[in-house]
Amino acid sequence: MPKSVLGRVGFYLTLLFVVLFVAKLAIGFPVPSILIIAEGLLGSVLSTVAFFKGDRATAMLLFSGLVGGFILFLIALEFAFPR
Repeated sequence: MPKSVLGRVGFYLTLLFVVLFVAKLAIGFPVPSILIIAEGLLGSVLSTVAFFKGDRATAMLLFSGLVGGFILFLIALEFAFPR
């Protein structure tokens, strides 16, 4: 678990992204997709900043890096194949 406040906020925002994304896909949770994507991206950025500021929770960086990569992949797909 992250030790700093910045790391914890980033971790929990990233975790909230995963929960909301799965809820939106599974049961059609009524939250705008852009809001889910934005808070997931913010969580990934905060976790990365916390890592470089000294909060050396490797699992946090791996988790946020995977989620951030997934979000960037979704954004790239949206630009490549617009709806």
